[in-house]
Amino acid sequence: MMTADEIIELARHNTPLPDDATLAEGLLYKSMRLTYAAFREGEITKEQGAQERKQAVKQFDKYQLYEKAYRNNAKRGKVIGGLLCEVNKHGCELCKRMVKIYDGREALKDDR
Repeated sequence: MMTADEIIELARHNTPLPDDATLAEGLLYKSMRLTYAAFREGEITKEQGAQERKQAVKQFDKYQLYEKAYRNNAKRGKVIGGLLCEVNKHGCELCKRMVKIYDGREALKDDR
């Protein structure tokens, strides 16, 4: 994963972003490329550019947290999925019913 400063430096020099960049990195990169282009064209002032950078970095930090949470949940889901298969094969009837509710094979009372 890249830092905001590394991404901004790439955008400032119009250097391509690596192919393995995350969505958050891509959004910050594109936002900063547009900001630098607008500044070079005289469409925004240096102060406006600094404000846009600040807002873009704030969003980037938030999206980084979302991506980290997603990756952690995906890892947990993979482990839990394996355990649920074992419970479904070898667990008690109550445990098997819990697995069916969890994976959607048994509807909740509200869904019926």
